[in-house]
Amino acid sequence: MIKVNLSHSFRTDFARKLLAVTGTFFLMLLSGLSIASAETVTIPGYAPELGVEHTYRSKKSGLTDMSMWFDNPAAAGQTNYGDFRQRVTITKNSTDSFLQQWKLSADLPPDASGPLEMNNMFRNTLAAYGVEQLGIETDLNGSPIDLLDKDRIIANVKTVAASGAAGSETSGLDAIVQMLEQNPLAVIEAIVPEAAYLSTPQSHESGTYEIGQSWELEQEESVNGFIVPVTSTWKVEATDPVRQTATMSWKQISDPVALAKTQEVTVTKLMASFSERVKTLTSEQLTYMRSASKTRDGNAVISLRDGTAIELNEVLTVISGGVKMVSTVHIMRED
Repeated sequence: MIKVNLSHSFRTDFARKLLAVTGTFFLMLLSGLSIASAETVTIPGYAPELGVEHTYRSKKSGLTDMSMWFDNPAAAGQTNYGDFRQRVTITKNSTDSFLQQWKLSADLPPDASGPLEMNNMFRNTLAAYGVEQLGIETDLNGSPIDLLDKDRIIANVKTVAASGAAGSETSGLDAIVQMLEQNPLAVIEAIVPEAAYLSTPQSHESGTYEIGQSWELEQEESVNGFIVPVTSTWKVEATDPVRQTATMSWKQISDPVALAKTQEVTVTKLMASFSERVKTLTSEQLTYMRSASKTRDGNAVISLRDGTAIELNEVLTVISGGVKMVSTVHIMRED
C-alpha cells in the first residue's frame, strides 16, 4: 500500500553533517582533580574485501492486520515466516561504486524449523523473475543504485506472464512488468532486500564517535510521488574490542500528516470497496482509517576491520487505511 524509495545510508549523512568526534573531555567537578576522556570508537569506512564470498543467514516475518475491516478474529492476520541463506561476492569496484554478485536460494537451511511460508513464496518469485543470481551496482556505502541485466529479467517476467507459469495470475505478473519497467530496482527489493538492509549503517567515510553518542537527521522520502519528511535518530550503543565490532541503533519516523496525504487515493478506493463496512465504523475508527504512520527500529553490528555490517535487526511498522503491517528481519553473516 505504501511504496517508498528511500536511501539507506543514513550514517553517511551524519558523517558529512555532524562533526566526527576525536575526543571529548570533561572537567571534573571543582576542577583541580583530573581531566577524563570519554570512551570513543573509530568506525572505518566501508571497504569490503574483493573476491571473497560471504554467506548471510536471513530470518524474516511478516504480519498484515485487517481486523478493523472484518468482524473476524482471523482478520487480525497470520504471521508468515522465512529462513534463508544467501551468498554474495564483491567482484569489482571503481572510484564511485562496487559490484555485488548474489547467489540466491529458497532452500531451507538444514537447521531451519517451523512453518516457513515465505520460502515457498520466494521460490515462486525466483521462478517468475527467471534468476538464481543477481548482479547489483552499489554506491560506495553498499547501497543499490543499479541492476545488471534488468532487460533480461523484465523479458523473463513477460515470458512467464504470457505462459501463465510460476503459479501466479497473469494480471498480477503484468502489473509486475509495468512496475519493473518504471523502476528496475524493484527487483532488488523483491529478490534480495538484504543488499539494502546491510547498507543501512555502512558509510564509505570513517568517523570517531563517543559510546552512547546520539544524533538526529532530517531527511526526505518519496512516497507515491509525494515528498515525506523523515526523522532518524541514531546512537552508538557499544563496542566489543575482542570481536572488533561496534553496535549502532536507529529509529526512523515518517511525518504522519505528510504520509497520510500520500494515501488519500488508496483510502478512498478502500472505502468504496467496503462501503457497507464503512457505515458501521465509529468516529475513532474512521480517524484511524484516514491516518498513516511508518516507523523503522533497528540495530546493527559493524566490523571495525572493514566497516561492513555483519549482523542487523530491523522492525518495520506501517499503518495505512486501517491496515497494520509489521515486518521483521534478522540478518547475520555466518563466516
